[in-house]
Amino acid sequence: MKRVLMLVLLVSLALGGITAQSAEDADDSRERDMSLARFIRSNNIHRIGGYTSLGLMTATGVTGMLGWEGHPYLGYASLGSAALSSIAGTIAYSDRIDRVWPHMLFNALGVSGLFLNAFILEPGSIEHRLSGAAALGSFAAGYISIILITR
Repeated sequence: MKRVLMLVLLVSLALGGITAQSAEDADDSRERDMSLARFIRSNNIHRIGGYTSLGLMTATGVTGMLGWEGHPYLGYASLGSAALSSIAGTIAYSDRIDRVWPHMLFNALGVSGLFLNAFILEPGSIEHRLSGAAALGSFAAGYISIILITR
C-alpha cells in the first residue's frame, strides 16, 4: 500500500512539474497553462488545499499523540493534500516565484518531512515525531510568510 501511495505521489509531482515547466517552453502550452492557472486562482484551489493540509496535519499530530490507530491514514491524507496543493500553487503562481519563494521553500520542507514520515522513518520513532513537528512548523511558517508577503 505504501509503495502505491509513493508511486502516485511521485507521478503527481512529476506531472505538476512538467505542466509548470511547459508554460515556459511553448506558446500553445503557455496559453493552456495560463487558463489552468487562472482556473486555480479564480476558484481558490491552492488556498483551500493549503487550509485543508494544515487541518489534516494538525489532526494527524493530535491523533499521533493520542495513539489513535487512524493516525497513519491522516498522515497519508496530509501528504497527498499538501503535495497537490503545492502543485496547484506552482501552476497558478509560477509567474510570482521570485516574490513568493519563502512560502514555497517552507512548504517544500514541510512536504519533505511528511514524505520522510510516510515512507522512510520508523513510525513512532523519535525521528518520526520530530520530523512531523518540523513539517507542521514549516507549513505554519509558510502560511505566516505568505501573509507577510501579500500585505
